[in-house]
Amino acid sequence: MRYIHAVDTAGGVDMRANTTGTHFGLRTLASICTGLAAPLIAASALAQDAPDSEDALSEAPIEEIVVKGVRRTIQDSIQLKRNSVTIVDGLNAEEIGALPALSIGEALETVTGAATHRENGGATEVAIRGLGPYLGNTVVNFRESTNGSGNRAVNFSIFPSELFNAVAIHKTQTASYLEGAVSGQVHLSTRRPIEYGEQRAQFSLKSSAHPDDSNIIGQDEYGYRATASYINSWEIGGLGTIGISIGGQVRDDSNPEAEATHTTGGGRFEACVLESFDSTAQPLDTSGRCDENAGDPDLSNDQLQDLIDSNPNYNSVSDIPFAYIARDRQFRRNTTDDDRDALFGVLQWQPNDRIDVMLDFQQSERDQKELRQDLQFGGTQNNLRDVVSNPRTGLLESFVADTDIRSKTTDFVRFEEYEGAGLNIAWQATDALEVSFDAAFADTRRVETDVEVRLAANEVLITEPDRVSSREEFWVRFDVNAPGTDGLTLPTVLSTDGSSSRDPASLLDFDINDPRYFTARDRAQVRARQQIREHTIDAFRLDLSWDTDLGFVSNLEGGVRFSSLEYRTFGGNRNRAGFSLYDDEDLDGVPHGSSNTPEARVVVFNAANNCGQGSFPEPGFLSESRGGNDLITFAHGIGTGTGWATFDHGCLLDEL
Repeated sequence: MRYIHAVDTAGGVDMRANTTGTHFGLRTLASICTGLAAPLIAASALAQDAPDSEDALSEAPIEEIVVKGVRRTIQDSIQLKRNSVTIVDGLNAEEIGALPALSIGEALETVTGAATHRENGGATEVAIRGLGPYLGNTVVNFRESTNGSGNRAVNFSIFPSELFNAVAIHKTQTASYLEGAVSGQVHLSTRRPIEYGEQRAQFSLKSSAHPDDSNIIGQDEYGYRATASYINSWEIGGLGTIGISIGGQVRDDSNPEAEATHTTGGGRFEACVLESFDSTAQPLDTSGRCDENAGDPDLSNDQLQDLIDSNPNYNSVSDIPFAYIARDRQFRRNTTDDDRDALFGVLQWQPNDRIDVMLDFQQSERDQKELRQDLQFGGTQNNLRDVVSNPRTGLLESFVADTDIRSKTTDFVRFEEYEGAGLNIAWQATDALEVSFDAAFADTRRVETDVEVRLAANEVLITEPDRVSSREEFWVRFDVNAPGTDGLTLPTVLSTDGSSSRDPASLLDFDINDPRYFTARDRAQVRARQQIREHTIDAFRLDLSWDTDLGFVSNLEGGVRFSSLEYRTFGGNRNRAGFSLYDDEDLDGVPHGSSNTPEARVVVFNAANNCGQGSFPEPGFLSESRGGNDLITFAHGIGTGTGWATFDHGCLLDEL
């Protein structure tokens, strides 16, 4: 029987063609069973009076109805646990595309004991039993997988779920594994066409909608995911049986994000020691970053014990009043694009019932682009004033700091490609002895490039390049967990730091939405960085399996394996990835190497006056989280609102 079945699910159309079997949805199946029940009961009653009809019914073909879908997946998972000699959890997709996930990483999220790191709205690396992703191991068709992370953590977002037949997480070790893992081992398997035994063609087209993208000027809020696959096997006379399985996916999508973040310096826990446990107690050191007190110990992790030992009033951490004040704060809006392509294939040949040859390959790539536009408040630990906090927990309510204001634009691109292939030959030498040989290749290449351009604000509107000066710093009050928000910290710009009384009039006509005010020459920066990581594995394996007649020992397995692993990193190091075109503090790349030269003044002036965008690209930025509050408030009333000055990235590069 041949059928075409179309199902509209979640904005997508799933079309399947089959030459054997019958496919029913759950509701359709329930209706058919109900409809068939009455005639069958009636036929049973009539059979008592009409024995001749029994022969006719027995000769009629019986159609088999197979239950598929989520319930079958659950049954297969239970069966997998029951039959395994190790602790294992998994999912078995009886049909290609049955796993309801955008990537295999999101499918693994549903497995007991697995948690994922999420990036750009999707699952990437998998942690097992609460341990880090780098403490696990991943195999594809029983071959070790490569990665672009620098450790064992595989980026599962590049693998589409529709092209895998089964996923499993093994939480204990056996001697048959290629190598062990502290947390567990992830097994990914593709379908073997001869064992599948049917011809099948499938095409799936699904759409996605991102409401947040509709709020970004010029951004398309819709995406799509198209998947196609074909599987079949044939008898080829005296040459045995051959089977083929091939599938591919094309995905064009986006990952809209709006962020409010704060940072610390150098990976340290930075906190300020307060005068007392009063809620309005001020830091002992208000001039610097709470750790620059003439060499005295501070509240950083590496000096905490020295601080306790140096003060007779401190016997433990609980005796120290403190407040956690971040070093920098920023808002970020993103325009994103995410393209993913994948192609998987299997060629299987069985010349006779003793030899099985399988050649398979996997190719997958992800091209991820982000245009980031940040509003930064730098040095929010400087000259602290009016701190309100809970000194026993370190949680802040509000504080005032002396900070500069910056607008940074970053073009970030990450391209990651995975290629894997393998040849497996299994030979049933005797009824008791099986010999198998496997050769495998895997390679992952990840290239990350980001180009940052930063301009800083000045309260004076500069009209001539010769008047371009250094940055102005501002007194800014930060209200932490502001009322009505989802935990946001909202800034209020009070005055310039030159006003000891914090007079709003010192702000003059400064407007944070006007790009022309961002002409501070000593904070202008251009920085380009690139990092390339490549991970390659070549492996060969020979295995033996012997079914013995040794009483309590029923089977013996053994083998040898040779593998070569090569990992290369180009560009950058642990602290700064890539090559910096300019120093952090000044434009030392311009002629004469100083931000105070006429050339530096001209390029900063031109960038601020020629590259500003006419309006803020995301009018509703963080609108739900702000709860009706303005994102930024100015004491003099100008510029209060929901955005800031943003710039065209390409224009900035041309000018600087």
